[in-house]
Order: sequence, then C-alpha cells, then structure tokens
Amino acid sequence: MRNRMTLHWIATTLTILILTAGTVPSFAYEDTVIRDADSAYKKGMVSYKRGEWWQAVEKLKESYSLIPFPMTAYLVSSAASQARDSSTARQYAGKALNNQPPLEKGLRSKHRLKEPFISKANEIISWAEASDKVVVSARADSVGPRPPTVKAPADEIFMLKPSTPTSLYTGVLERQLLVAEGQKRKEEAYRLADDAVLRGSDGAAIYKIVRNKFDRFASNSLVMKVTDEVENGAVVPVTLDVKSAVPGRFWLFAEQNDDPVVASFNYHIALGSYKFSSRIKMCRRGYIYGVFIPVQGEPQAVRRSVNPIGGSCQPESGNGPVIGDLKVRAKKGVFKLILKSPMTREAYIRTLEIRGDGNPVATLTASPMMSKNLYLSGNYPRKLKSLTIKLKGSDGSRKQQKVNTAQ
Repeated sequence: MRNRMTLHWIATTLTILILTAGTVPSFAYEDTVIRDADSAYKKGMVSYKRGEWWQAVEKLKESYSLIPFPMTAYLVSSAASQARDSSTARQYAGKALNNQPPLEKGLRSKHRLKEPFISKANEIISWAEASDKVVVSARADSVGPRPPTVKAPADEIFMLKPSTPTSLYTGVLERQLLVAEGQKRKEEAYRLADDAVLRGSDGAAIYKIVRNKFDRFASNSLVMKVTDEVENGAVVPVTLDVKSAVPGRFWLFAEQNDDPVVASFNYHIALGSYKFSSRIKMCRRGYIYGVFIPVQGEPQAVRRSVNPIGGSCQPESGNGPVIGDLKVRAKKGVFKLILKSPMTREAYIRTLEIRGDGNPVATLTASPMMSKNLYLSGNYPRKLKSLTIKLKGSDGSRKQQKVNTAQ
C-alpha cells in the first residue's frame, strides 16, 4: 500500500512538471522566492515611509538578495544614504544602475532603472564619494554633506507575482518539506516570532523572551557593570557597554520588581560603541538583565545577580514637580546628566530625547523604577557642537535645554 502511494505521488509530481514545462516562462521565479521577496519588500517600504532607515535597508536588502530588481537596489541605496551609510549607498546605487546581478532572462529590459531614479542613483554615488572625503579628512567640525532627498516610486507594489502552475508545483514540494522538516520549520517559526517581538517596543514581552531563552542571547560582547551587593535598593548604579557596527536599543530589567521593565535607551546613529549608564530601583535579590538589540543582527543579553541589603525599591506615592533642575555635561563624546525629579508612580519622566546639532542621537524611555533624581550617561559623536535635551513628564510637562559640547 505504501509503495503504491509513493508511486502515485511520483506520478502526480511528474504530471505537474510536464504540464508546467510549457506554461511557466523561462524567467519565472519559484513561488516561495517571490512571496519571501514580496514580504521583505513590503516591510522595507513601510520602514522607508516612516523614515526608519536602518530597518528599511535591512528588509530591502533581503528582498534584493532573493530577486535583484534594480528599483529595490535603488531603494536600498536611498535608505542607506539617509542613514549616512555611504558604503552601502554607493554599492547599491551601482547595482541599480548596472543591473547587477542580472535578473532572470526575460525580465532584464522591462525592469531596468528609469528616470528620475537614474539621476537620483547618480546623486547618491556623488554624495557617498563626498562623504568619504570628509571621513578621510577627519576634521572634528565636519558633519559631512547632506544626503540627496528621497524619491520613492509612486507604485509601491512588488514587481512580480506568482504564476499559477508554479504555485501548484511549489505546493506539492512544500507539503513534502513540511513532513520532512516539520520540527525545523516549527523552531524557525518560533525564532522569527521572537525576533518580531524583540524588534518592537513591548518591554514586558521582550523581558519574557530574554528571561526564558537567555542561553540563546547570552553574549560576552555586552558588558554589564554593577556591584553584587548594594546598601540601598533605591539607588543601584548599572552600566552597559557594547561594540556594534550599527545602532540599537538597550533594555534594563530587574526580575524581582513588581514591574521588571526599568528602562530602554535607543541610539539612532552609528557610533561603533555604545554606553548606557543609570541608577535603578531593585526590590529583592535577583537578576538584573541587560539587553542590546541592534537594528541589524542578533540581540545580545547579559545578567548579574544583585543583592540589595536595605532601602526601599518601591516608587513613592505623592505628587510633586516632575521636571526640576537639569544639569548636563558633554565632553569628548561622553555626556552625563542629572535631573531633579521624584520618579514616583504619579510623577516621573516618560521620555528624554537627545539631539545633536538638530539631529536625533538617542531616546530614553523611563519608568518609576528608575532612581529619584534621574541620572543618565552615554556617548555621542565627538564632531557635534551642541546637544539638546528634550524632556516629557508623566503629567504632560515639557522642558528643553541646550548645552555646548567641549571637544
């Protein structure tokens, strides 16, 4: 019986192959490839329209690696230029202009890059070359030329759709793969689901994944500095350091707190190395988790067991001025600030945004589990001439302060 079923499946597959041999064009990509390329392209365009340039670069590059449409390469170069990644911008602008690597035969002439995108690609190459010259000059006051303005296609639909015969053939193969690699695909599905959560802003969901699957994310590259035993649980100094080619977001969690989510600190620009230092509240002995999630690449995690001997970790009740005096010092690429704020349940800092010469540098999302009189330290590009601190309190109050940097 089993042999007859096997023979029947083989006969069915051969029939499909024979039927599709004359109907599928020679340039047709497999359905799975088209769907994956289409999915990555759509996600990339969502990030592109939102101005999330690093995420756009990542997804559009993924789509291009599957089906190398020149327009996709152009969009990668455009997003990379806005992220001031001159190397990627120049590389993909060249791919867009030269149609490299070439598409399957039959699609090449139809999907060549056309105006105004040819001119835009050339502008991006010129900008990248000019940016590289600024980097080589290494002048402390050089911020580099502005990238060209973005230009996206009016029709943002992916350039290729599946064909019915290919879909039928692919469906047969997919069913066989699901049987043969069911467990592998299940694990991959869980991994992709985890990654989608980790790239988001739901701190509680991120903490749950990191805590339950810590071994997957544990990394020696992410360094946490914290004392094993502290006298006051209301003031626990913690520092996270990491080296990364791309920016990303730090998270701090304290597992024994009623709300383990303490804070996140999101860097928006590439620095090569990143630092996040603050003071937090910790209720009982347990792990402090530090996480760094780069915009591209694997998340990294570290944890340390800390024992608070005394002091109250609970956010105090009562109202008070949320935003008080702010003192900021910025020198040689490192900033330190302390803000007078009660950091109680009713009165705490929600967000603290740092901008350099008018451009985003980093954003802190705080909680009442950060210590009274908020302390924060991190790094910034040394070429910046000034930093602007923008604060928003839990009561809606706002404050802005500008400080000149010392070179």
